[in-house]
Amino acid sequence: MNDDRATFKEVRRPGNGVRLLSMAGAVVRAVYVTRAAESLSHVNELRRTGVYVLLRITDEPGSTRAYVGLAGPGMLWKRLRQHRKERDWWTHALGFTRLDESLSGEDVLYLEDRLHDLMRQSERFLLENEAPTRRPVLSCAFRQADLDALVDQIA
Repeated sequence: MNDDRATFKEVRRPGNGVRLLSMAGAVVRAVYVTRAAESLSHVNELRRTGVYVLLRITDEPGSTRAYVGLAGPGMLWKRLRQHRKERDWWTHALGFTRLDESLSGEDVLYLEDRLHDLMRQSERFLLENEAPTRRPVLSCAFRQADLDALVDQIA
């Protein structure tokens, strides 16, 4: 990673174990959630379409466990709640949405696949996804460039 890159800064704490993060000039909003966080449904940014990463961070290089997923309209908080029950290994999660709430189902499929590929290629994570996702072919080159820029902001 380049040290000159912008980083996410905390903008608000809407609840215990939840932090909203933003980056100057970015269209992406990140939500940091601990596994113990309660009442996620009241966090507006988690009531959107987006992608998320479940994490269990370790000190050993290449052994941080991760799972990359997507959530449809209004579903980020529900997916995290579901993963609390189904995947007992994660301790933290990061959710990513657009500030203008313009992500479509096709968009999040594309973003999920791109993030999964980047994490796999970095060799810093043990990905828990059972099968690689399939990147959809976007109908508009402009949309792909827009989503690639969003991935750059996340990564």
